[in-house]
Amino acid sequence: MIKRILIFSVLCMMICPFASARSQRDEIPNFEKDSVVILNNELRKLRNDLNSLGKIFSYQSDLIADDATVSLPDATHGFVTVTCNAECGTWVVESDGTCTKVVGTTNTADTDLDTDLCVYDGGTKGIVKNRLGVNGEIVISYNYN
Repeated sequence: MIKRILIFSVLCMMICPFASARSQRDEIPNFEKDSVVILNNELRKLRNDLNSLGKIFSYQSDLIADDATVSLPDATHGFVTVTCNAECGTWVVESDGTCTKVVGTTNTADTDLDTDLCVYDGGTKGIVKNRLGVNGEIVISYNYN
């Protein structure tokens, strides 16, 4: 038991040197580099690479007209979350343009339906369309390849 505690303490100091008795600020680790963690009693190396997170397309407008559209990036796949007025939903977008609603409020759809906040197939891209019948405030966040 003492051996495990000692090993754990050494590993903690390796992972998080500012937790030790040192007081120099320049010894705080740079988390943009690879980090080491313990998971299920195994020592593992985690790669913290911002490029591996994919790309993010974001769009925000305080006034999007009824029947106005926003095109998502062409030939990409990922998931998009859209809010407009009191409606919100998340859809999966495939590189061929296919859009599938995962979850959403009552007036959301994955086809171009009147009175709904729509994300639908636009050929090789997803299309976001305000069909709610009124102008709205819209926020779009699309995480993709």
